[in-house]
Amino acid sequence: MSNGTVSQIGGNTYVVSTGESNYMWNDKNNDGKVSDGDLFVRTHQSGASVTTYVVGQGEGLFAWGDPHLDNLAFSTEGKAAVIAALQSTFEDAKDGTLNDQSLLGKLDQAVDKNGVRDNIMDFHANIAVNLTDDTRVEFDVARRGDVAYTENVDVDVVDAQGNKRTVTFSEIWSENGGAGQSRAVDSTNNNALQAVKDPNSLRVFHEYKGANVMHSAMMYGTDAGTKDYTKVIDADGQLHRSGGKISEESIRFHDSLVRGYDLMVQAMQLGGYNEDRYEDEVKAAQATARPTGAAKTGVIS
Repeated sequence: MSNGTVSQIGGNTYVVSTGESNYMWNDKNNDGKVSDGDLFVRTHQSGASVTTYVVGQGEGLFAWGDPHLDNLAFSTEGKAAVIAALQSTFEDAKDGTLNDQSLLGKLDQAVDKNGVRDNIMDFHANIAVNLTDDTRVEFDVARRGDVAYTENVDVDVVDAQGNKRTVTFSEIWSENGGAGQSRAVDSTNNNALQAVKDPNSLRVFHEYKGANVMHSAMMYGTDAGTKDYTKVIDADGQLHRSGGKISEESIRFHDSLVRGYDLMVQAMQLGGYNEDRYEDEVKAAQATARPTGAAKTGVIS
């Protein structure tokens, strides 16, 4: 591993880059400490992998290889180990220099040793994934014959003033030509630097509890019965709905995105929850759910 160079973006986002890997910490509340709600992103050319983790959560996501999207589950102890490794690494790097290069290896070990992986699905074309904190991650997928890998990634973060910025990670797939060195740059409002040129065209998936993601009113993953490594998005960008499942749970999730609240929660808060009436609401939501192929903008695509 080469020496890591440190860059700062937007006043509260720090990236350590080695040429092969990038490690990003977005200090969301700008308190100078790794705390719940902050964002960690790691990219490795080895395996063409992208790790995303909202600090404090029991789960993260790991995209790797031909892109396989896996869930990363952390025990209470494992979560604490990851947070401690993050704190040590970026406490060192905050002044603009990473003096102890071994901290990156220790951070890798904390994530890889403690994260229990479970496959959710595969995708062979560009997609966007919204994390549990509403961070949007856009994957630029390159193909060579029947093989697909993550080439670049755009990640939306919040700067110290609360404004959205975009950080682009490049050359994640090192065998696809180019400069060979992976790096992270501030690409805010600079489409030429960003990985995905037409973000509104992307299929949007939402990170969900367990080894699952949501797309519109459909779930993909373990709880939906999606078989391991099912190609949910093919090389032409087509969505294969047969790999997913629609249920009351997925409809409630979709409705909470569209209308800003969960029907069942609202009814229970009002003290008027009625199972039969809720069944009618579910059927109505299912009937009016926007087709997946409609305009793919915002959180409900």
